[in-house]
Amino acid sequence: MDIRFQHQCPQCGAPIELKESERLLQCDYCGVSNYLCASNHFHFTLPHSAPDKDIIYAPYMRFKGNVFFCQGIQTNFRFVDVTQLGSPINGIQRSLGFRPQAMPLQLIHPATQGTFIKSSLPQSMLLNKVSQIGQESEDKGLHHRAYIGDATSLIYLPLYVHENKLYDAVVNEPVTPLKSGLDLNSESVEDKPPWRLTVLATICPVCGWNLEGEKDSVVLVCRNCGKTWEAANGRFSLVDHVVIPDIGTNLTYLPFWKMTVTTSGLPLKTFADFLKISRQPRAIFDEWENEPMSFWSPAFKIRPKLFLNLLRNATIAHPTYSHSESLERKQLFPVTLPSSEAAQTFKLTLAASSIKKNDVFPLLPRVRFNVESLTLAYLAFMDNGHEMVQPCSQITINKNALSFGRYL
Repeated sequence: MDIRFQHQCPQCGAPIELKESERLLQCDYCGVSNYLCASNHFHFTLPHSAPDKDIIYAPYMRFKGNVFFCQGIQTNFRFVDVTQLGSPINGIQRSLGFRPQAMPLQLIHPATQGTFIKSSLPQSMLLNKVSQIGQESEDKGLHHRAYIGDATSLIYLPLYVHENKLYDAVVNEPVTPLKSGLDLNSESVEDKPPWRLTVLATICPVCGWNLEGEKDSVVLVCRNCGKTWEAANGRFSLVDHVVIPDIGTNLTYLPFWKMTVTTSGLPLKTFADFLKISRQPRAIFDEWENEPMSFWSPAFKIRPKLFLNLLRNATIAHPTYSHSESLERKQLFPVTLPSSEAAQTFKLTLAASSIKKNDVFPLLPRVRFNVESLTLAYLAFMDNGHEMVQPCSQITINKNALSFGRYL
């Protein structure tokens, strides 16, 4: 279940409620759109009901997403949603449980009053804990692990001290007695966490036209000059894209990341090498012997099993194009999976594509990939009523699964 948070419209101050995965702030009152971004994970707090108390904020790291394992000769996955106390505070719960999903959270901002306990839990330690949930024994040979479609955030639980007791400020109930107050030193607290939210006006940096997208879009589109933009480091960065033409009617263009790579630890330089290593039962054309290897990944979220199938099918299908069409008047499916997460799929694709897995899986730990170029490719899919079908590659996607992916 997704958490929700509240934010005010920067233009008129109207309250807006968003899901954790949503970044496009669209105000129903003044009609202004803005995009929310930050240099690291978002910082939230549970709302408290103790306005006259000196609030102390206890940090919890949260992870929600899919963990993929290449273990033995199988590629498995788990969906995980956990919170973990980020600082050693005796007497309070180690996890927030379902509380973040039960009420709208609030973003930390400069006006938030209180004392913040620093989180001493590294993100790597949280991910290590996450990776152990539901994982089989290491004796079966863990070759690779990847976190895809994840959301990591820091959630603060408001507390206060009253009559030598530590109170939960959300429900105003005591959680643990204290002998001499809460033992906090100057190194463990801060007035405000070093985190700032950046609000970007959704205006094309090239032509000044309005950028378009859905609330959960990570790439916005300018229909005027035909540019695509991804938010990074507090600003919009240009994304190279192509719109691969196709014949047919009732077309919807689904986004895929095409990532051309160089490889070390495995003789994988060209697309022909990939077909040989994965032992695909298909003829290898001469031109593929000199074509740099490109991995393809869906640029949208979808169920893990289908995601693995699309990684394999799109990379093996190897869509080609001689030119790109204009974005104008095209029906575009939103990009909801950022390029940074797509770049973690290379080993998953190799594992899912391999016919003889005993030859490939043991090599995964030593293989390294370097992205040479990144392109957002819109592929045309025909709607046949129940499925979306790509005419050339015959990649098919169930329409209900595609819609359900918007809620992951």
